[in-house]
Amino acid sequence: MEQDIIRGALDFSWGEAAFAMMRGEHLLVRENHLFSGHDASRLPEWIAEAAAKGGGVDTIQEWTVGAGPGSFSGLRIASAYVMGLAYGNDKIKVRGISTAAAMAATAFPADNRPAEVLVLFDGKRSEIIGYGLTLQGNDYVQNGYKEVFRNGEELRSAAEGRAVCALEKDAAALKNFDTEAVFIPSIRADELIRLMPGDFSTPPTALEYLRAAVFVAPKTPRNIL
Repeated sequence: MEQDIIRGALDFSWGEAAFAMMRGEHLLVRENHLFSGHDASRLPEWIAEAAAKGGGVDTIQEWTVGAGPGSFSGLRIASAYVMGLAYGNDKIKVRGISTAAAMAATAFPADNRPAEVLVLFDGKRSEIIGYGLTLQGNDYVQNGYKEVFRNGEELRSAAEGRAVCALEKDAAALKNFDTEAVFIPSIRADELIRLMPGDFSTPPTALEYLRAAVFVAPKTPRNIL
């Protein structure tokens, strides 16, 4: 039955991985782990340890991957890991859900959610990147608004009529922009599960990166005579 299906979610949009398992509306597991540097080699082991508390990775029948915005490497690692678990198993469903939407759902309680939200990220280079969300029913969906802010005036203008949220790790970067925001300590992976229930129209490969990867065309090796 639907209420007996075990759902799992994984977000690795930055250095902290977020994992959750639910059976129906019952939360089985919710854990976060900050990995040091760029080393995510323990990610599968950590997920296995966390999932064991809810029955094990093999019991998960529906997976949700945080689709970003986030880091290029982290998003691809999470997506590849989950797709690997589901490969060749028609009984496992996999989808991608906006990480920004999960952040907004974490920041604002379900019984009092603002209609429009601007989710902010540290874009480095003294820039803040904002993503617009609109409330549809009880779910936040990206509305296509995306902007790079280089000063507080630009950001405050965009924030008019919108609630604003960000991760605590980006608070220092936002300090010079003098904009009020709700800061959350971590991404809650169970909010990924709750968003857009039953909608598997977005694949886990539809990822959005904070900064696009830069690819350099290979050069023809110099001939040595």
